[in-house]
Amino acid sequence: MDNSKRLFMKRAGQSSAMLMLFAYGGGKLFAANNPISSNTKWDGLLLKDPKALFDLPKDCSYKVLMSTGDMMTDGLKYGGRPDGMGAFELKDGSVALVVNHETKNKDKHLELSTAYNDSNGRPFSGGTSTIVLESDGLTLKRANRSLSGTIDNCAGGTT
Repeated sequence: MDNSKRLFMKRAGQSSAMLMLFAYGGGKLFAANNPISSNTKWDGLLLKDPKALFDLPKDCSYKVLMSTGDMMTDGLKYGGRPDGMGAFELKDGSVALVVNHETKNKDKHLELSTAYNDSNGRPFSGGTSTIVLESDGLTLKRANRSLSGTIDNCAGGTT
């Protein structure tokens, strides 16, 4: 296993451990600056989402930034079947979300000349899109295809 795979596996294990810790109330360890009482525990109940996307605990919310097929600022459609993501803070304070995705059908709008790899003259269906958010983390600044022509690259946007 090369170093990048080792690092990925190490971080995946650390992330899983942190999620389990927080799920069982371990978040109190990091609650010093949190205005919510450190005695607050999640009761395990999820509230039904009227949009039927995510059922979340009370006081949690989400915002859809892009949906499959949405037009991005580069004129390409946002890819489908997202299966991994990485977040990076940019120098100006904005945040870049690099989203890995696969599509069932080859996107005829992609340029073969910029594709990492192709099949019969068309780019492979996988790749990444980069969504840049303002520093508030909720306002879309721009979105573009950042990689095309890959296949089965399910490691997320950080690789």
